[in-house]
Amino acid sequence: MTMDTPEHLSRKDFLRAGAGGVVGVIMAGTNPLMAMREIAARQRAKACILLWMSGGPSQLDTFDPKPGTTNGGMFKAIGTAAKGIRISEHLPKLAEQMRELAIIRSMTSTEGNHDRASYLLHTGYTPLPTMKYASLGSMISFEMGDLNAELPSFISINGPSAGPGFLGPQYRPLVIDSAGQMPSNINPYGINEVRRYRRWRLLDRFEDGFDKRRDSPAIVAHRDVYEKAQRLMESKLTKVFDAGNAGSKQVRRYKLDNNFGRGCLVAKRLVEVGVPFVEVQFGGWDTHSDAFDAIPALSSQLDPAFAALVEELRADGMLDETLVVWMGEFGRTPRINQRSGRDHFPDAWSVVMAGGGVRGGQVIGSTSDDGMEVKDNPVQVQDLFASIGHSFGLDPKKELVTPAGRPVLFAKKGAKVIEQLFG
Repeated sequence: MTMDTPEHLSRKDFLRAGAGGVVGVIMAGTNPLMAMREIAARQRAKACILLWMSGGPSQLDTFDPKPGTTNGGMFKAIGTAAKGIRISEHLPKLAEQMRELAIIRSMTSTEGNHDRASYLLHTGYTPLPTMKYASLGSMISFEMGDLNAELPSFISINGPSAGPGFLGPQYRPLVIDSAGQMPSNINPYGINEVRRYRRWRLLDRFEDGFDKRRDSPAIVAHRDVYEKAQRLMESKLTKVFDAGNAGSKQVRRYKLDNNFGRGCLVAKRLVEVGVPFVEVQFGGWDTHSDAFDAIPALSSQLDPAFAALVEELRADGMLDETLVVWMGEFGRTPRINQRSGRDHFPDAWSVVMAGGGVRGGQVIGSTSDDGMEVKDNPVQVQDLFASIGHSFGLDPKKELVTPAGRPVLFAKKGAKVIEQLFG
């Protein structure tokens, strides 16, 4: 029988409780061991898969349709597995998974520029010339990852993500440029194990000498990055990157003839082997023109892969511990422009979440009949970050400290957890 002693709680669980929280429960007369157990129990997510729709997807043509209205466009809305919730006709597989999905239809921000909005949605902060904020992936990697693991704690598929900012290069994402293929430069190119060992030893000697003369945190970070590369090159887990070994059922489910489908499959495999944050990028959503031709084609890739990801995570008992977030940098204008497209629109748009303790089968907030504004329950980006942190059991007011000693909150000051997501 396992003894109920503090040493059987992980160090991260203890640290996650925070000194203030433990002192508080002691002052209240509560057993501190039980309090720490309750804090650990509140943590649901152990991993996050971010499905990043680069360019900004149209909310009206995906998850907030308004058919039959002036701004509604030409697509129909279909019913879903969750009573009363309707989404675009081009997302039939996701409609079947709606009991697992929560749609936030009332996202709002002030950033309508691609670069600034992408930075905001990746870090929770607007860009400043005097501060390099850490991306969500880097923060989750910092909080949940293991620097000694065989695979990096933050992996970005189909292109680069936002960087680690003040957290340093140890928390930079490993970038997989093409989903389903092995990471580049991972093969030793004919160098045998003995020669590799000698090269690593020689590098260590140079690093040791330089470290003794300089004594800089940057040197430690540099060595950590090289050690991670070495572990990755030697790991047998790298086979998870190869989509060529997928079974016929997964080929059909994910539609592996495109990068997004392969990316979702690889993301699922990566969280299975303990990677805490994976971003899968899917571009093409900047539909200023010919949107009603482009969106069905984009949706034909999005729909089966996103739905298969959620379905397989649930079937394998992983959905409660894996938070899936679908979003882009903003939405699109309800009014259709003269080029049959929609332009940038940060005023009112949608995010979809599943797993990680999120209660599916619900819609949070709404937009006006013409889609031009949030009608109720507006959700700011910092509230979204606070809710993602909450899914992991992280206090949104938790402070991360820059090398210069400046405290930075996990979620921007004033952030509120979206309680309805978890209720």
